[in-house]
Amino acid sequence: MKSEGFEGCVGFIDGTTFPLYQKPGFDGEIYFDRKKPYSLNAQIVCDCDKLIICFMSGWPGSCADSSLYKEMGLHVNHEFFLIKGNI
Repeated sequence: MKSEGFEGCVGFIDGTTFPLYQKPGFDGEIYFDRKKPYSLNAQIVCDCDKLIICFMSGWPGSCADSSLYKEMGLHVNHEFFLIKGNI
């Protein structure tokens, strides 16, 4: 990633939402987010070659990206996702 101006970067993490057709019948309000009426939240992790190495979805749209990051366990088990020597 040095050539792109991100020296020392070993990957990327980003969250996104996927819109739902309608409000879920059970606990529907927790799926309401700030961008779309109702959605699911997902978090995607790519390595330095832009290959997806981890994907987590199914959380309500109102969940913060930081909550998904903690549940994913990447901050605790990063060596599971990253090649030794790139950390």
